Amino acid sequence: MRARMFFVCLITFAFALGCAQKSFVLADIPSVPDVTAAAALAISTGPLPDSVSPSSGHVYVPIYGGIRMSLITFARDGQFDPTVKFDIFTFFEATKYLMLEGALGFTALSADTDPDGWLPDSRGLGDGSFFFMPLTFSAYLNLPIAISLESESTRSLVDLYLGGGAGLYLIDFDVAADAVHDAEAIYGLRYYDQWVDSTVAFHIAGGLNIFLNEQAAINVDLRYVMGMAQTHWQAYNTSAGVWMRDDDWVDIHHLQIGVGLCVEF
Repeated sequence: MRARMFFVCLITFAFALGCAQKSFVLADIPSVPDVTAAAALAISTGPLPDSVSPSSGHVYVPIYGGIRMSLITFARDGQFDPTVKFDIFTFFEATKYLMLEGALGFTALSADTDPDGWLPDSRGLGDGSFFFMPLTFSAYLNLPIAISLESESTRSLVDLYLGGGAGLYLIDFDVAADAVHDAEAIYGLRYYDQWVDSTVAFHIAGGLNIFLNEQAAINVDLRYVMGMAQTHWQAYNTSAGVWMRDDDWVDIHHLQIGVGLCVEF
C-alpha cells in the first residue's frame, strides 16, 4: 500500500514539475528586420537581463529543487506525537513577485485516533501508526529583502515569501497489535480493524530563501496546516453475534518548522 502511494505521488509530482518547466520557458522572441532578437529586446526594454540567452532568444526561468526537513507538532494534545517530516520540493518565480512551489512529503508517527473515547468502551483501541504522504502546491508573494552583488556572476539574495496553498494527504493507518488483542480479549470484538481516509488539507506559510549563489539556496519554512481526516472502525461482536461499525473525524491540524537546501536544475 505504501509503495503504491509513493510511486503514484512521485509520478504525479514529476509530471506537474515537467509541465511547469515547459510552461515557463517562453517562446522565441519574434524576429525584427535587420536586428537580432537579443538586440531588439535590449532596444525595447533596456539592458539584456541575465535570464535571456542572446544565442537562443529564450527567456530562462531558473527552477530550484531540494530536500527539506521539518519538525511537526500537532494542535490536538494526546492524539499525535511530535515527529520529523521530510519533503522533496521545488519552486520557481513565475513573475518578479509570484513564486510557485510543489512538494512531496513523507512522515510516520504513532497516534491515538480515539482521544475522546468514541470507540467502544476503551480509549486504547485507537492506538496505531500513521503514515502521511502529502502532495502540496503553494503560491507565494515573493519579496526580495536583501541584495548584495559579490561579483558579476555570483550574488547573495534573500527572498521573503508569504502565502498558502492546499494538498492531498495520502494516509495509511496500521492498528496497534495490542489494540487488536484487547478488542477481542477484553471486549469480545473479533476481526477488529480501523482505517483512515486520505484527505485534502489547506495551509498558510511563510519563509525565507537565502541564496548562497546563483545555483544554491537555503530554505527556511514555517507553515500551519488545517485539515480533518475521516476514520472508521469495524469489528464482530461475539456476544451479540453482529458486526459493529462507526465513523469519526481525526484532527490533523499541525505546525511545521523546516530547513532545507535546494539547487538550480
